[in-house]
Formats: sequence, structure tokens, C-alpha cells
Amino acid sequence: MKTIKITVLFFVLSISLQAQEVFNQTAQGNWLANGTVRIFNTTTKAKLDGTTNKVASTFEIQAGPKAGYFVIDNLAVGLETFISSTSTKFESLDDRVTTSAVFVAPFARYYIYEGIFGEATIGIGSTKTTNDIFGEQKSNVFGWRLGAGYNIPLGQHISLEPTLNYSWENQKPKDAGDFTPSDVITSVFVGLGITAFL
Repeated sequence: MKTIKITVLFFVLSISLQAQEVFNQTAQGNWLANGTVRIFNTTTKAKLDGTTNKVASTFEIQAGPKAGYFVIDNLAVGLETFISSTSTKFESLDDRVTTSAVFVAPFARYYIYEGIFGEATIGIGSTKTTNDIFGEQKSNVFGWRLGAGYNIPLGQHISLEPTLNYSWENQKPKDAGDFTPSDVITSVFVGLGITAFL
């Protein structure tokens, strides 16, 4: 009887150990889903001859969901969207400037070694800026971003991912002539995202 109990115990333990396979987050056939939300409240001030005056206050909210598929081990490709809304109130003018933007960009992310990854994104979008003085202005946007990050697992399926990024974008007003200048914006920024691996 004692031998049967020990045999059954070993059988149950061996089955439960086999059922606890380690999940490889970046294996071919897996998915990743990432989301970022940023909220900014900015005050701009000007200082002249020791006197500081408030120039403007800005409120901005940004959201950026992303989904990708691992086509081979450690390489995910997918699509990222980015939506933002900004409202700026100028103190010297009775006017508010609002800007909304939407971007869509395919991306590729490669996990290089021990959680370190690189990512490249290239995309298009549009912006619309409105105020009482100049009316409405729409722009086309083309841009790209390069980034590097580190995957910090919080479990088998969830990770925290800090990143360092460089981005470049060109904004050109819609229906503008050939001699209308475009705005070129470059940025270096850090990010922190939570990624789910499925």
C-alpha cells in the first residue's frame, strides 16, 4: 500500500512538472501588445529684467497602442498607432490653440541578447491645428524612430520595458505650394512601457 502511494505521488509530481513549461516571450508564433499613455501639463514663462510672466499653459494627452507578431524567434513585426490632443491657452491673447494628431506606423523589434532589444518604426500621419486668429491648418506628417530598450519580466507574460529613442519627422501643410517650408522636428526621449506577450 505504501509503495502504491509513493508511486502515485511521483506520477502526479512528474505530470505537474511537465505541465509547467517555461514560456519563451520572444518565440516564433507569439504576439506582443504594448500600450503607452502620456499626459502633460506645461506652463511656459518668460523672464525679463528680473520679472517672470506666464506666457501660456498647455495640456496634452497622448495614447499609443502597438501590436506585433514574432515571425521568427526574437523578431516581431507589427503596427503602431499614435493619437494626441493638445490645447494651449496664451495669456496675452484671448485665444486657444488646439492640435490633434493621428499617426500609423509599421515597426520591427529585434531582441538581441538577454532582454536588450532594438526597434525601428516608419510612418505617416496628419495633424490639424485650430485657433481664432489663423483658423484651421492641416498638415501631412512623415517620420521615423529608432530605439533601444531592455525587457524586465514581471512574470511569464508581462514585462516592463524602458527605452531610449531618437525620432525625426517632417510636417508639411496640406495644399501647400512647392515653396512652402515644412517643419522638421527631431527628438531624443525616454519611454517606459508595459508589454504583454501572448
